[in-house]
Amino acid sequence: LLAQVVSLCVTLLLSPVKMGKKPTAKKEEPRRAEVPDAYQEEVEVTLSEEEAKEFVQYDLLHKLTPFLDRHFITLILTESRQVGLYNRKDVARVLLDILYESFLPFDGVMHVVKQNYEELGDEVDAKWERRKNVVSRELPEVEEKVMPLLQMLEDSAQVTKLSECKTKLDVCEKFELEHDVIDEMASYAQKSYQGANYSLACALLNKYMDLPQNDNLYFIIKYMDLPQN
Repeated sequence: LLAQVVSLCVTLLLSPVKMGKKPTAKKEEPRRAEVPDAYQEEVEVTLSEEEAKEFVQYDLLHKLTPFLDRHFITLILTESRQVGLYNRKDVARVLLDILYESFLPFDGVMHVVKQNYEELGDEVDAKWERRKNVVSRELPEVEEKVMPLLQMLEDSAQVTKLSECKTKLDVCEKFELEHDVIDEMASYAQKSYQGANYSLACALLNKYMDLPQNDNLYFIIKYMDLPQN
């Protein structure tokens, strides 16, 4: 569904405005967070040089990117590359940079990584294997670490006692939790977001914001990748 939305956005961005009957949107069932289909296979619809020059005047991607998350940008770039608006090698480099910093499932990501290295005419860098090991290790580790806190937050009786706590340290001492577990919960939310698991990230963020702390604003800025000024 996300790939279809991106495709529609790109069409609107790259095409002149035409009046006419609005198409009826097709409803689809929501899917679980995964490596989007648009990464997996591209259908070539290459523009001629004249068409590219005409359409480029309607390109607003450079204005939109500061307001979009990285996964959405990669989908737009993938769609844009299919029509030949951008240099394919430049797009491949940007996609590799973004994917390397993500926490997307690597079983799907490596297929896309290989495609983009083939586009560049290079072999896959060994750093991707190291990154795969980091992602596959860090996510289970942080999930295991915050699980006692999450279980506590699901217990209504325990949540009632939470109101007696004024700081993060009070929470950890009262419920016998590790002192950095609340910060680890923030890290878990951020990694889930970077892995495009938005529903989990949202749920974790909501619970995190209910906990006593003094750095809510800082976390929102850091979590959303906003300028800190």
